[in-house]
Amino acid sequence: MSEGAKESSYFETMLMEAVAGHKESLTDGPVEKLIKIYKRTIKELQSIPEQEGYRKALETTTRKRLDICLEERDPEAIERRIGCGKFNDIVQNAKLEFKIVSHLHEWDPWRKDSTYLCAVIDQIDHRVPEPEPPGPIPAELFERLKALAKATCEKDERKTRVSKHSCNEESDEMFSSANNP
Repeated sequence: MSEGAKESSYFETMLMEAVAGHKESLTDGPVEKLIKIYKRTIKELQSIPEQEGYRKALETTTRKRLDICLEERDPEAIERRIGCGKFNDIVQNAKLEFKIVSHLHEWDPWRKDSTYLCAVIDQIDHRVPEPEPPGPIPAELFERLKALAKATCEKDERKTRVSKHSCNEESDEMFSSANNP
């Protein structure tokens, strides 16, 4: 057998295996694909400790959504019952949830680590002092804000026909009280 024929045969075999492995997914509709994602997520969640809040919350939500998908089988009806956007958004959200769950094994957030507890206690013992309240507004900033308020007021005056005199009084009063505690 020639070298080119071997490569061709290899790629044909790989392609056939890929098609055979994904044959179901090529014939599945969008609801069936979503059902598979939910089932895979539930299966993956089984490896997370039962007492973990994340598992409890996601498993409850996923099971509820899976039940809806099994009952409805219509993307628009599923959208209405789940109430979290369009069907494509629901599918993307399910894929993201599955991806997060599959990475949790690497991250191991439920692991007990005594050094983490000590670090938290150390942070509590060294309290951060309260920040000082800010002083008066710098004069340059004060004048810019005052001019901006007057310009905004004049613009509003043109729309609502408020007298210019009352507008200037309001902005002067507002800024004098803001900079004089």
